[in-house]
Amino acid sequence: MKYALGLFLPLLLCTVAAAQPIDAGGEFPGGEAYRPCGWPAESFPLQVFIDPIPKPAAEREREYLQTLLDAIKAWNDVGIGGRPVFEQTGDRADADVAVAWQFEPNTAASGFMQVQMRSGGRSYGVCVRSRITLILQHWRRRQIPTGLLGFFLPVPIPNFTSENLELRSADELRVIATHELGHALGLPHSTDTGDVMYPFEGQKFIYYGIEFTNVQVLTEKSKRTLAAFYDDAWLDFRLAQIERPIKTRSGLTGPPPPAAASRGRPLVEAAAAGRLPEVERLLAGGLEIDGRDESGWTPLIAAAASGREQTVAYLLQKGADLNARDSSGYTALGYARAGRFTRIVDLLTRAGAQN
Repeated sequence: MKYALGLFLPLLLCTVAAAQPIDAGGEFPGGEAYRPCGWPAESFPLQVFIDPIPKPAAEREREYLQTLLDAIKAWNDVGIGGRPVFEQTGDRADADVAVAWQFEPNTAASGFMQVQMRSGGRSYGVCVRSRITLILQHWRRRQIPTGLLGFFLPVPIPNFTSENLELRSADELRVIATHELGHALGLPHSTDTGDVMYPFEGQKFIYYGIEFTNVQVLTEKSKRTLAAFYDDAWLDFRLAQIERPIKTRSGLTGPPPPAAASRGRPLVEAAAAGRLPEVERLLAGGLEIDGRDESGWTPLIAAAASGREQTVAYLLQKGADLNARDSSGYTALGYARAGRFTRIVDLLTRAGAQN
């Protein structure tokens, strides 16, 4: 018996702290109907205004401010397109992201992120302003598994649970701030429990009186997700800007194209409108299959960006350049992905197209 008890003693000295959602409901802010939004390229670095620390937490002011600055630096080290993403400002009116502090605890979450957006592309809204709230106090619940003594006693013994209202540690706040700043950039939650974008705080253990935490970090996966998110969002914005000129040049609305149009424009316009018989006729008449308009679009890029599956298939059959890039460096496959034209993406991918 003494050997069995010796095996269980470390467990009796270990306490477990319950994990708390970082965001209310454990969901991406706004819930299932939330539409992802990204910031335009010209918005970076985003201007961040930091509210004063509440007076009841004044003794931790320097520590908490430094913690927030560390979280900002973590995202700046990742960057977008080789540029930092955040920059502190002292002017609230000029801020893109405002950070507030809440002293009182909230049992539903450790922080909040709210965003204002306007219409953008087909899949992404355009972020206009974001507000982050970081909650400083929390109820720390610990459970001591005293119930294990029931193995050695004739009566069951419940586990002992304690709950205390405490200020968050700097390490805890750093994870929450990094998490909410990630949301402000547009990132969703991660399913990786060790990633800073995981919706619950890291599990805590106290072993022989020493607290250990499964510290969540900014993983390579989240860094790649951020880069891919903005590649996709900016392409989506560009596609939305180009769609109206496509319709105008195609003769669907507005005046006819000017006489000085490039030689490749008629075929590009026909492909964008999905007028396959006209595409066939123009090619038979001698127009180059990879001829370009003023924006650098080829017929294949125009058809893929406009969701014209039959035209894409025909142009592929005729040998169109799969990986031609427009004047902004985007390919037909990139536009098809931005427009969520999955069948066209499959067509191009099977043909060997690259993004």
